[in-house]
Amino acid sequence: MLPIILVTLFGAVIGWKIKLPTSWDMAVHRAGRGFLLLMLFSLGVHLGASTDIFVQLPTIGIQALLISLFAISGSVLATVLLAPFLRAQPNIADSSKEPPLPKT
Repeated sequence: MLPIILVTLFGAVIGWKIKLPTSWDMAVHRAGRGFLLLMLFSLGVHLGASTDIFVQLPTIGIQALLISLFAISGSVLATVLLAPFLRAQPNIADSSKEPPLPKT
């Protein structure tokens, strides 16, 4: 797990510090999507080749359902609790919108 976190952080720092040309945006997006699909495909092949998975499928299904329900519930709860603090604030840096002049 640590290598995954380190590689992710390294990529984030590279993207933050080194300004890549905008022409790279689509190429990076396509490469990322391609690698993601390749990983999902290899995961599917691995799961399909494993006979233990099919034996444990009822137990795994119940656990997956419970994990999903708790994850969704936690997300909804966090949204309800944090939404008042995260309301959209006016953009102070946007100087294109001048405040209205006072009426005289």
